[in-house]
Amino acid sequence: MSSRLSLACLALAASACRAPDPAAGSPVISIEGAVAHPGPQPWDADTTALEAVLRAAPLDATSDLSRVELVRRENAGARSMTLDLRRALDSGDSTFNVRLLGGDVLRVPTR
Repeated sequence: MSSRLSLACLALAASACRAPDPAAGSPVISIEGAVAHPGPQPWDADTTALEAVLRAAPLDATSDLSRVELVRRENAGARSMTLDLRRALDSGDSTFNVRLLGGDVLRVPTR
């Protein structure tokens, strides 16, 4: 794991310690795929895609952060887009580091 990714994961580790309770009615997002802690996470209006993926602890040997899929439910279905979170992490380019909405799903693929 790169030192930048390691530091970012450590900085967010405290916020990932408490699992959200979807039954309690609080909005959540979900992280799937090549992460150590998949499943629901708490959501608030400031949650970004990179923050959520880092809280889920991407697997350094297998995660492909350059092809994270965001699935967002819309009126009559769902829309998906690919996010290059590797670029956001490495260079600070926040083009793809979008703010999430409650109910969003992030899928972290393997390389």
